[in-house]
Amino acid sequence: MDEQKLEEIGIALQLAKKDDLTLEIQHHNGFDYTNTKVKVAFFDPLNQSMRCINQSDSLLGLLL
Repeated sequence: MDEQKLEEIGIALQLAKKDDLTLEIQHHNGFDYTNTKVKVAFFDPLNQSMRCINQSDSLLGLLL
């Protein structure tokens, strides 16, 4: 992923966290890709990682 796209994603994640918005993300669950609606609990742009809370209230840790 190029630097500009990572910056755009970072800005969107920071705004979603600040405004408590729900996002739909696609992530690999070990076997296939899954779409999940989440709220951002933590975002670290330096390490390109985030933690989210999905609709079933379980914590989801992701690397970008």
